[in-house]
Amino acid sequence: MKHCQITILSAANWDILAPVIEGQLRELTGIDTSINTPAFGQYPLLIRNTHSALYELPQDYWVFAERLEDFLPAFAFYLVDEAAVWDRFQEYLALLRLARSNLSGHMIIHAIDHTRRIYPADTPGETNGQSIAKLLTRMNGTLQELCTHLEDTSYLPVERVIERIGRDHADPGKYYLLGRSPYSQAFAMAYGAHLAGHLLSVTERTVRALVLDLDNTLWGGNIGDDGLAGIDLGQDYPGNQYLAVQQFIKSLQRRGIVLTLCSKNEDSIASTAISQHPDMILRNEDFVDKRINWAPKSRNIRELSTALRLGLSSMLVIDDNPVERHEIRTNCPGVLVPDLPQDVSEWPQFLAALPGLYKDDSTATDTAKSEKYQLMRTLDTLEHEAPTREAFLESLAMTLAIGPMTQSTQKRALQLFTKTNQFNTTTRRYAEADIRKLIAAGARIYTVRLRDRYGSDEIIAVTTTEAGPSGELVITSLVMSCRVMGRDVETGILAFLCEQAIAEGHSALVGEIICNERNSPCHQLYENHGFARTDETHFRLALPGHRIARPTWFRYEIVGHISQVA
Repeated sequence: MKHCQITILSAANWDILAPVIEGQLRELTGIDTSINTPAFGQYPLLIRNTHSALYELPQDYWVFAERLEDFLPAFAFYLVDEAAVWDRFQEYLALLRLARSNLSGHMIIHAIDHTRRIYPADTPGETNGQSIAKLLTRMNGTLQELCTHLEDTSYLPVERVIERIGRDHADPGKYYLLGRSPYSQAFAMAYGAHLAGHLLSVTERTVRALVLDLDNTLWGGNIGDDGLAGIDLGQDYPGNQYLAVQQFIKSLQRRGIVLTLCSKNEDSIASTAISQHPDMILRNEDFVDKRINWAPKSRNIRELSTALRLGLSSMLVIDDNPVERHEIRTNCPGVLVPDLPQDVSEWPQFLAALPGLYKDDSTATDTAKSEKYQLMRTLDTLEHEAPTREAFLESLAMTLAIGPMTQSTQKRALQLFTKTNQFNTTTRRYAEADIRKLIAAGARIYTVRLRDRYGSDEIIAVTTTEAGPSGELVITSLVMSCRVMGRDVETGILAFLCEQAIAEGHSALVGEIICNERNSPCHQLYENHGFARTDETHFRLALPGHRIARPTWFRYEIVGHISQVA
């Protein structure tokens, strides 16, 4: 995404906060960002009027930024009628549902919180704070549930920002009275970083792999010189600093971030320390891959990137040595290499605040990611040991199940459209409203499942096609999970689409590639399959004279109603 358009919708005035947030987003995501702030308090009318200016310019993100104060009468922070607040909140929920139906782009809904001290009118048997806390819990639980049911919508826990800087520091003071500003400048700075992390998360541009040093990073001292008993690692200072670092890293692993090692050491000595030191939290089995040798770290990191099928921008290095960090930055541009605080005890809090490590929650899928990467390494070993690549692929006993997108598969299709970066031919991001428009215009959307001898059965690709103006079938988008790259799944998909085009009498199959630095794995997709380039972004395969053969190592299942293939 070269430019990002964000609109903040609120009852309050975000005008003086927007430039600060824009600056944070540009610095922390590397994306040129513009924030629009329609007249405060007017957005409900604008949403209800589909001919309003709100609909004239498509936005990438719509941020709904209401606070508890916005559900109260003006300046009525005391003697709050909770029943009236709840009634207004119900109106807000209805507005959010309407917005999701009408707006194209990802919706971000703020948690409800407050900076002013607010007191309910009647709280028998309870303190004021408890009553308000219960109301907020109820409201935010309802919002979170709503976000799970609305497509292309996420929940932003803004209370984390307020907790981090303090309620008094987040409060705008007199600027609320002067211009209805909802928060302070200090809040805007912290919020910008928080929002940056959230945007990276919803587009899956957050860190996927940690690259960890060992000496003076996971333990104090040098294992080669100090030996197992001489390194600092344990319950007492200074060793407990490194325990805290390892505990934090372990928490990232549970959230789905895979762990690797890159250390200048003797492999046997370092691996023995990892397995035998009684206070190690991270053990050899926690690392999906490692490079423990004396080669330049940048070379090792490139090897890790290739082995894990991850782009360099998906990797974050934790290394105490500034010289090594400089070498990596110089020779591996794109890798995240933060300068760590001098004080090791500050590392967990420092790392936790990095936008690249942001995550709202973790799922069973996240916690299984290490297992998936371990399986990928197992497959790499099997491929290396197989007599031929074809023999290896045949041994996987793979089945491709291709069929039209259904209501039950739409959510996964949208997730792939939204979050896939590497194998994404056009990097177009489709929301639910976009899908409806495509289908209404006659486009077809196919999902692809892959099963193999290891039991995986999930949707790993989705493609959209439409009839072109000159009788051709146009592939408008093809996205595929990077985890199945190298198995010729893309060839299987193109073979299916080629058969479809011939069966329906199309004169050609046309594909489009919009290249950027992140989708390099698919830059040569169409040329590698015999398509001729017709202009800078389009490729054409004449039919029926040319066909794309099905790879013999796939068994095909055609799911649902599809016109007869040749």
